[in-house]
Amino acid sequence: MTQPDKLYGLEIPYDKSVEELIQLTKEKPPVCWTAYTALSYNKSAKSIHALNDLLSNTDWTHVRSAIEAIGKNINGSKLEDTLIGFLSSSNKFIVTAAIKSLSEIKSVKAHDKIKALTKAESIEIKQAAIEGLSNIWEVSAFDFLLDLSKSEMNETIRKATGYVLAEHVDSTNWKKFFDNYYNDNVTRHRDWSLLFANEFSSDRALLELFLNDNDGHIRKKAKQFIDTTRSA
Repeated sequence: MTQPDKLYGLEIPYDKSVEELIQLTKEKPPVCWTAYTALSYNKSAKSIHALNDLLSNTDWTHVRSAIEAIGKNINGSKLEDTLIGFLSSSNKFIVTAAIKSLSEIKSVKAHDKIKALTKAESIEIKQAAIEGLSNIWEVSAFDFLLDLSKSEMNETIRKATGYVLAEHVDSTNWKKFFDNYYNDNVTRHRDWSLLFANEFSSDRALLELFLNDNDGHIRKKAKQFIDTTRSA
């Protein structure tokens, strides 16, 4: 994970002690946010205890920042149960932060709860949950997300679902992805379908489906793949 040098144009105070960083979290934005970032990359045992204490802040924006920092902290998994508790928050920003942090610490324990949130009414929570499953992947999630995509109308969610599915395509499930997306209205879904057909199948007819695609780059790529198979 790349450690950023600046945030909102301000230097991140990595050189400060945990005690000094705690005091900086009490400053006005954006100074306080630089302190949370520094705590997230601080490897001392004190930093995770400090972040745990900062979760009690009455300002939800600070709670969210502490949650995000825990997900990035080397000792973040020590607060796994605490993060799971925030999945039930009434604040969608707190929930999305908790999902992302639990995904970052690869919390298998949170899998089912995050999976359930893929059906949340909030678009933000739903997207975070779908993306969050990628780091705590279970094989059964492929068919689950595929079914979810078939009934989803929101394009942002459809794109997020397609992206996560594409990350987990292999020789056993590529055809499911292909059948669902090869004629999709999202260009990158068709592009991925073409790539997977070329990688996992010897059936040239599947590649020929893209010769009349609306996207010129996809048409060109399909032709190149077909020409390659002919000359092989």
